[in-house]
Amino acid sequence: AVELMRLTRRLHASNFGVDDPNLLAPSFTFTGPVVGPLGKVEFLAAYGAFNFAEAFPDLDYGYRDMRPCPFDANRVWYTSSPRGTHTGAPLNLGGSRLYAATGRRWVSPPECGSAEFDAEGRCVALTGGYVMDRRMGNTDGLGGVFGLCEALGVPPPLPVFLLRTPVQNAVRLREKVLGGHIAGV
Repeated sequence: AVELMRLTRRLHASNFGVDDPNLLAPSFTFTGPVVGPLGKVEFLAAYGAFNFAEAFPDLDYGYRDMRPCPFDANRVWYTSSPRGTHTGAPLNLGGSRLYAATGRRWVSPPECGSAEFDAEGRCVALTGGYVMDRRMGNTDGLGGVFGLCEALGVPPPLPVFLLRTPVQNAVRLREKVLGGHIAGV
C-alpha cells in the first residue's frame, strides 16, 4: 500500500504523466464521467495542452483521502477539490480555445479519482472528474474541465446538458426557459 501511495503522489507531481510519459504504461487509459476512454497518446495530447498551473498561479488541487482499493489490488482512490484564481496566462483548453484571465475563482466540488498500476509501477488506468457532492463549489455541480468552464463563464467542450441527469435538465428547463411551469418537477 505504501508503494502504491508513492506511485500515486509521483503521478500527481508529474502532471499525470505529462511531464514524464514513462510513468504511463503503453496500455494506459483515462476515463472520466463523459470523456474516454482515452489511450496514452490521446490523453497526453489533450491533458498536455491544458496550462492550469500557468493560468491559475494559486492553483491547489487539494489532494487528500488517498486510499488503496480493497477490491483492485493495484488501485489507489483519492479525493481532490481543485481551486484557484484565473489571474495568470490565458487558459488553454486545447486547440484554439484560449481564454484571457477572467479574475474569477474556480472552486471545484470534491471529486473522486483513481490510479491503477502494473507490476513495473506504471499507471495503466486513471479516472477523474467524478463529483462526490455537487452542492459544493462554484461549478454548478460539474467536475473536471466542465466545472472549470462553468466557474469561469467560458464555453465548455461539450454541451452541459449532456452531463446532467434528466431530472437536473428538467429543473433547469423549468427555471431558465419556462419560468417554473412544469408540473411535478
